[in-house]
Amino acid sequence: MDLKTIKKLFCFALLSLRFASLSPIDLGAPIVFAAETGPDAQANPPFYLAIVIDDLGNNAKGTEEMLKLPLPITGAVMPHLPSSVKDAADFHGAGKGVILHMPMQSDTGKQAWIGKNPITTDLSPEQVRERVNAALDELVYAEGMNNHMGSTITQNEPIMEQIMDVLKERGLIMLDSRTTPKSKVGDAARKKNAKYLTRDIFLDGTQDGNEIEKNLRKAANIAKKKGYAIAIGHVGPWGGVVTAEAIRGLASALQEEGIQFVTLKDLYAALNDQKPSPKRKK
Repeated sequence: MDLKTIKKLFCFALLSLRFASLSPIDLGAPIVFAAETGPDAQANPPFYLAIVIDDLGNNAKGTEEMLKLPLPITGAVMPHLPSSVKDAADFHGAGKGVILHMPMQSDTGKQAWIGKNPITTDLSPEQVRERVNAALDELVYAEGMNNHMGSTITQNEPIMEQIMDVLKERGLIMLDSRTTPKSKVGDAARKKNAKYLTRDIFLDGTQDGNEIEKNLRKAANIAKKKGYAIAIGHVGPWGGVVTAEAIRGLASALQEEGIQFVTLKDLYAALNDQKPSPKRKK
């Protein structure tokens, strides 16, 4: 036997030993590249749905029902009202999110609906800052802010820039409730490099449970298409108990479809690859 033949036999023996060490599972398993492994590799990534409940702070009907939902929703609390501090503390204590629902001047609706110490166009920049800071100081658990009404203010870019300055200083998120298609919230946030998100859909504004369920389904479909959605509901006459019941009734089915309910803060963290908050109570 010549040297060349011996070398071939030796190489064949080595290959035989290599393949003998592999189990059938190893041989049949798909190849996974290193870049696809790790905590961010998910075969079925979740579809995030953040539900924000507006108009808390005034002992409104539906508040307790929202608190008892076994989901990480976010409560938007109006400042300077009878139950503002309590509602914020209760939502925080229940493991839910809390944001400031800041009263702002509107093109439509009654003046009485706006709330106490609103942001209006006649305020100086210093007064705008003072009112936002005072409201945030009252609601110590606030992780962000959205506008209550506010179609006049949210299309006023200079005023929104003043508000963004305050939120940026505090590291808080601005949620544009989109009460006007002319909103300049995004422009102001980008100019100030501040955190912001935008509502996708309103859930209620009605006492018709079937309509609210339809809107909740629409929110889920939006989440499935773009990966996430933000839906706003209400306590009080614009929703309240019936909205809470609709959410409770559909939650399990939506979760089975891949919907993951999250707070606004945790949604922002997920979308920006930040470390999420500790797991919240269910």
